Amino acid sequence: MRPAFIALVLSACSFSEAVPPPAPDAPSAMTPPTSTVIEWLGDALVQREGYALPADRVLAGAPVDICVQTYPALSAVRTTLQLSDRTVEMSAVRDDAGPFQHDRLWCAQLADLPEGPLALQLVAEDAGGAVRTLALPLTVSRDVALFAAAGDLASWRMAGPGSFALTADRDAIAAEPMQDLGLYWAAIPTPADFDLALDWQLARSDDNSGVFIRFRDPDTFGYDNPAWVGVHDGLEIQIDDTARPDGADVHRTGALYEQPATTYVRPSTSTPGVWRHFAISVRGERVTVVLDNQLVSDTTFAGDPEHPDRALPSTPGAPRFIGLQTHTGAVKFRNVRLALP
Repeated sequence: MRPAFIALVLSACSFSEAVPPPAPDAPSAMTPPTSTVIEWLGDALVQREGYALPADRVLAGAPVDICVQTYPALSAVRTTLQLSDRTVEMSAVRDDAGPFQHDRLWCAQLADLPEGPLALQLVAEDAGGAVRTLALPLTVSRDVALFAAAGDLASWRMAGPGSFALTADRDAIAAEPMQDLGLYWAAIPTPADFDLALDWQLARSDDNSGVFIRFRDPDTFGYDNPAWVGVHDGLEIQIDDTARPDGADVHRTGALYEQPATTYVRPSTSTPGVWRHFAISVRGERVTVVLDNQLVSDTTFAGDPEHPDRALPSTPGAPRFIGLQTHTGAVKFRNVRLALP
């Protein structure tokens, strides 16, 4: 290789491997983690059952875990969570957190949070008495948006093939099916009983989709296609005006798929391009579905001997979730909301 070409390659490599300086007041891989002075407090996280929650949309009624990191790992000797009416001691969970495994992770559980906006303050102290503080605003409500805008999709995960894409106006998502079922699910645990509301729209009269409730994390079952966890472990509220494969009402829009209903009233035919509204009520084993303000189905799930844990209510340590199906056609969804009864 010619010397001039070698110099050019070395020059290109030096540019591509250049490391920008770390942001002020943030840990870096090159900072020695031996100091006993707190240099950084950050990465606050709100969780429920190990799943991150948006801090501005915390559903009331169940405990949440608040976690934060301090750097270096051995610097902070005490970290507290301060509310307007009390101070909560946080526990040191581990000393290998953060992108470089140099941070200490602190967590505390909060129960019985009042509804409304809350101003939490995280306070870390080191042995020398130095203090770092971090504000963490929360909003606790009985009714939260799972999807109302593009930013909400950070809490959603795709199981199986296919995808959902934001529409041009960015206030709805459209299914993009592939060769098998897909399940787009909100990684936010649902309460034992809840109300779920959402809008949906067909692109063609023969589109097929569904809304799944009360299934466990699809990624914990080891399925080749984890979307089928929704089928085997949860329940589906059907969206299919053609009631495939046999025209039976248990396969029709608004039915609890393949579950005999106490009440089922055939809804009006969906018009492609026109939004429709589901209001789904889940109480114990009873699921009612209202479509455009008209009761369509009232069904009590009788259980499944082949899958005895199917569609159980959420319990501490065993959270359940909701999801949207990719099956056939570009079915759209918007305004997905979860509420306490």
